[in-house]
Amino acid sequence: MSQTSLQIDAPSNPRLRSDRKITACAAIVRHDHILLVQQGRGPSAGRWTLPGGRLDAGETLAEAATRETLEETGLNVGIDGFVGVYSYFGNSGRQRARFCFSASIAGGRPRFDGREIRDLRWFRFDQLPLVHEALLWKPHVLRKMLGDIQRGQRLPLDLLRNFDRALRCAA
Repeated sequence: MSQTSLQIDAPSNPRLRSDRKITACAAIVRHDHILLVQQGRGPSAGRWTLPGGRLDAGETLAEAATRETLEETGLNVGIDGFVGVYSYFGNSGRQRARFCFSASIAGGRPRFDGREIRDLRWFRFDQLPLVHEALLWKPHVLRKMLGDIQRGQRLPLDLLRNFDRALRCAA
């Protein structure tokens, strides 16, 4: 099966919205730097990660990544591609999924609120291995995402067509 014909199907579960453990994030790369945000609240407070968060009802994954990036960084982004989906266990022990998109800045000015997001910073890819694990959100997951981003992994956005359709129907 070719990559372009692969489709992801989500269960048609009416409880999907309330039980949803799905997040979307945006990887913004300029030259050899990537934008990370430092979480300000919750169990991940103080840890660096890609801008992103949970989907709102009726949103596609790409729309969630775009909205969350604007809310957390003040930057309007355009989604360029799909990097991948990364599975991990949340603090509750429940399995979660994070969908990562590549994005480019379309406008806006960098800003953060100081509460939900403490800081935002451009990191050189060669600096990232030096960042202590305790300062990263889910270090094994984030390092895998960052490696895929740095290698230029881009999958077709239409891979998510059926998944997004199922999310909209469940909203």
